[in-house]
Amino acid sequence: MRRYRSSAPTHPARPSGSSLPGPSLERPGASPDAGHTIGSTSSAAPQPPIASRRAFPSVLIGLLTVLLAITYLAPRIVGLDRLVTVDERFWLGRSANFYAALMNGELEHTYQFAHPGVMTMWAGAIGYRVAFPDYPAAHPGQVRDVADIHEVLRALDHDPLDVLIAGRTVKLLMQTVFLVIGFWLMRPVFGTVTAVVGTLLLSFDPFLVAHDRLLHVDGLFAITAFVSILALLRYLHDQNDLRFLGVSGIFAAFAWLTRTPGVVVAAVVGLVFVALIWTHQRRRGDSPVRTAMQFARPAARWGAAALGTTVLVWPALWVSPIDVYRSVLAWTFEAAAEGHETATFFYGTNYRGDADAFYALYYPLSLLWRLTPFTLVGLTAVLLGLAFRSRSVFPQRHWAPVGILAGYALLYMVGMSLGDKKFDRYLLPVYPALDLIAAVGIVGAARLVAVQRARASRVLAGAIIGGVVVGQTLSALATAPYYLTYFNPLMGGPAGASEALLLGWGEGLDQVAEFILRQPGGENAVVHMSNARTTLLYLMPESATVVGRAYGQDMESVVAWAEADYYVAYVSQWQRGSYSRPIDDLSHFAPVHTVSFEGTDFARTYDVRTIPPPNRMVNTHPCAFVFGDAVQLAAYDDEVLDLPGGINRRVFTVYFVSRSPSHDRYRVRIDLAPPTARGLEPITRSATLRPAAAAGMLSAVDVQIHLPDERTGDRYDLTVTVLDPATNRPLVARQVISGVESQRAVLPRCD
Repeated sequence: MRRYRSSAPTHPARPSGSSLPGPSLERPGASPDAGHTIGSTSSAAPQPPIASRRAFPSVLIGLLTVLLAITYLAPRIVGLDRLVTVDERFWLGRSANFYAALMNGELEHTYQFAHPGVMTMWAGAIGYRVAFPDYPAAHPGQVRDVADIHEVLRALDHDPLDVLIAGRTVKLLMQTVFLVIGFWLMRPVFGTVTAVVGTLLLSFDPFLVAHDRLLHVDGLFAITAFVSILALLRYLHDQNDLRFLGVSGIFAAFAWLTRTPGVVVAAVVGLVFVALIWTHQRRRGDSPVRTAMQFARPAARWGAAALGTTVLVWPALWVSPIDVYRSVLAWTFEAAAEGHETATFFYGTNYRGDADAFYALYYPLSLLWRLTPFTLVGLTAVLLGLAFRSRSVFPQRHWAPVGILAGYALLYMVGMSLGDKKFDRYLLPVYPALDLIAAVGIVGAARLVAVQRARASRVLAGAIIGGVVVGQTLSALATAPYYLTYFNPLMGGPAGASEALLLGWGEGLDQVAEFILRQPGGENAVVHMSNARTTLLYLMPESATVVGRAYGQDMESVVAWAEADYYVAYVSQWQRGSYSRPIDDLSHFAPVHTVSFEGTDFARTYDVRTIPPPNRMVNTHPCAFVFGDAVQLAAYDDEVLDLPGGINRRVFTVYFVSRSPSHDRYRVRIDLAPPTARGLEPITRSATLRPAAAAGMLSAVDVQIHLPDERTGDRYDLTVTVLDPATNRPLVARQVISGVESQRAVLPRCD
């Protein structure tokens, strides 16, 4: 087979009007596999002995592509039932509305959110089609509060986790197809070896794996934007085929239909065309206008593909394009300016839109935490190759494509850094590009070793590539299936990251669910938690109750504490300082179960039935009364019984805290006295109180009361009397916050 050297290039004829002049990114006339050889681009550098320059047979390339697709899919699709993140409830609900809108012809409702997440909702809608095809008929309307889609699905006898997994699976299959297209695009540009290594690096990039598994926008945005840039590089590599610009435009549309920052791809394409015009004008001396006109056709091809795909894929644009555009644009700028509704934790500080100079370093530092050492080694090799002008490490034919990839990553990172709303996942689109650039460096380092005359050079070169790929693979698999817990061990791993970045998006809560379900009555447990409840609720049976609860200093919090079996404190809340009161209160007690990753706690489960409510909760509201020295009234609750025939029967529960260890039994009288002139009869009930043996613990008495019509307890004046077990006389009732004493506790409205 012929070899072409840069000292004597030959240029193949180009069909008239089908190509444009510009810099070539590959040696002219080289075969599609010429770039894969671990060798030099000029006659000045010797050819290494470790790679054949023959073209790979198409059958082998096909087999290789299939293997890469399986390799990409395998770590992402296993264990999809082990994690539910905070935001996926929204996308599951939006996907339901999107699916119903499509099936019911209400196309305006395919606009659900300003992200806009269209590609994610397509995946979710197809997931509904697989797991719950009759959903639009069963629930023809739109779900108003999409976060509560689990209630809708369970009411229709469908498990929300099953539907979520179906949507995730469809999304992963979509992304796998996109990856195959990306490999097909990058192979002629970078060569087969580099393309394979790059694909493997991104296939086992823990941060990419983690987000690709979710029914969310970030993974789809990352892969579609990456493929769009690869198609642009393929066009530059072979300018006589405008189809690649069409592919780039299509995937650019997919990117910004998933997340609006995907418009960065259009900026990159625009800058590349400006560079091509400038280069062409300098070389040929044509006027800028004439040169620009020559590039108008390919630019129009890209724009038409992007615009056409945008309109075709998003039906909301068919009916109200102006309104959709305005809404998306307004929300995008507002979100960037105002930051997130919750704090962003960064190196010990919680930022709420109050950015400082150090906060501007959020994304560069998050890259160091989230990239693996192996990707960083490859990136370093590229920088060293560039600094020392090593054609073996960084061949000149890779300068332009690597420069465009790096420019894309830098432009996107700078743009995202300008906004106050920051999360490490928002930078996900740069990771595939950085992994591919790292592959260039790794293969380049192997090439440098291979050109040495030592016998072991080929073995060592192969070991470099193999070692990096194996290292990247182990980095991901070591955290499976909790890939989000990966942090660069060179930076300190999860323990170090807990002081620098926000941890936890639901990882480990499957283990919490398993622990609770192993306990007696666990399937009916009442669980309060600091994290969004759906991160645990999807993993528990419908018979369990899961509630997000912060606990204040009121009577309602006492009632909630009394009704709970477990409290789950989660890492992201104690980092942010949100839900700080219950987390601080419980930190003085030993959890009954802890989920840790590499020694860093992510979830702590407390059995609140064995823990006294904090003093701030039972002593700081006007319904707190001490009776004698033994018991203290802490709260009361009025609950209606769901009885047939409209009978208004209610249960009054009065909660007491033991002031000291006691085995006495107390008679408690509850009086409901109507105000005069209301024409209601007074009601008296009594019950026996058995105080908790341990000081500080809660106990309760229940009485059933039949009220007229639909009246509630707040129509009466409620009084509670506790009788001395020795004398059967009322104990003195002292209001805690005022110190006023009387023979009975007259309870104000404390709810």
